[in-house]
Amino acid sequence: MKSLLLSLVFSLSAVAVSAADIASVNFGAIKEELRGYYFAKPENAEVKERFDAAVKTEKAYQDELQKKLMDGNKPIDLRAAMPKAGGMDRYHLERKIDAALKAELYLIIGGLGLKYELIYDSSSADSIIYAKSQVDDVTTLVKQAIIDLSKKK
Repeated sequence: MKSLLLSLVFSLSAVAVSAADIASVNFGAIKEELRGYYFAKPENAEVKERFDAAVKTEKAYQDELQKKLMDGNKPIDLRAAMPKAGGMDRYHLERKIDAALKAELYLIIGGLGLKYELIYDSSSADSIIYAKSQVDDVTTLVKQAIIDLSKKK
């Protein structure tokens, strides 16, 4: 009876350990805080300037386009306006920054000392179809760590 009880306890403890091996973090939910933390680092000042300039240029273009639409006096040639928007430059810059943010997120999560074997990005709804064991969401924990790291600077 005692051996049955011990084997039951050991088997249940293994299930409890494996149930918490997977966690998720929603990159989209923490992206703004992570970007702020990333841009606050002195070594990323140039990237921040490029990003701010791209945002400013895009906003000016949108304001100009909206003004032309509101006037309605003359037809708007969108093809001629496209190169001024710099959409592809902004797109490539945004992708580069997102990759850097994910690398930074990796370092932050690694520094938290979490017990998970796998932490995946849950910002895309189609990332996981089925999980046999429980998947913990650590987004709030990671977001708080980013806020704490930002306050230390």
